[in-house]
Amino acid sequence: MTGAIFSDVEGTLVDGSLPMLFLQTAKRLKAYSLAQSISIRLLALVAKVLPAKLRRQSQLISLLISVSGRSREQADKVIEATIPEIIKALKPTVIARVKSLKENGLPLVLVSGGMHEAIERLGIELKARGEGTKIKMRNGKYKMGLDGGICQGKGKADRANAVLQEMGYDPAQSYAFGDTASDIPFLSLFGHPCAVDPDPLLEAEAKKQGWPIIRTKA
Repeated sequence: MTGAIFSDVEGTLVDGSLPMLFLQTAKRLKAYSLAQSISIRLLALVAKVLPAKLRRQSQLISLLISVSGRSREQADKVIEATIPEIIKALKPTVIARVKSLKENGLPLVLVSGGMHEAIERLGIELKARGEGTKIKMRNGKYKMGLDGGICQGKGKADRANAVLQEMGYDPAQSYAFGDTASDIPFLSLFGHPCAVDPDPLLEAEAKKQGWPIIRTKA
């Protein structure tokens, strides 16, 4: 058995919000209706006064609104246009660390709360497997609901564990990167977890467990 590299995306590999990048691109491409636009704007106003966890949930709801009723082809158009913006927002320090591990023969798996199709597409750019939050489809169109749970917290740990089982990777020889307390169940699966620009709760846990901390911000 060999190890692998498992990494969160938003806040870990990428400096910024994936749903917001996606929504900004969708707006530029006029990819949603007036009603969707109004709903998204209202959610954005509400999100400003919410705690971080609820703010991320509101962004997911906005993403669901933006793709609801759209086909996979329409969503792919927005994803394709968003990829260059995501690449610009990659954190060089973390990417360099991941690259050095890949050069030792370890495969990379992206595990993110972001839209599954977007994480898959980013995976192609980074020569990695992508696993994200899946949105329900019916008759070829996205619906306002998830196909399975959100790929965050325990859901992210469950998805990573499923990949470990499927691919036969050894968790003790694997590396993992995350940035928030919700990543603790995910990071705890692996022999070599690492906190990237951690929030206070993850930083406290990393220090308690002796996990390395990477800081990319002053």
